[in-house]
Amino acid sequence: TEREKQEDLQKWARGWKGRQKAHRKAFKPVHEEFLRLIGSMRQDSAWRRRLGDE
Repeated sequence: TEREKQEDLQKWARGWKGRQKAHRKAFKPVHEEFLRLIGSMRQDSAWRRRLGDE
């Protein structure tokens, strides 16, 4: 029903800010780890050769 839809929307909106903050907190270390991994791959000459060949 329309009323239930409205309540769902409000519940979702209330939880959204908290979820966003939690997501950002969870995502940042992964992102930094990913950059570090790419950086070390670039340093690795074997990787550079393999990527250059393809």
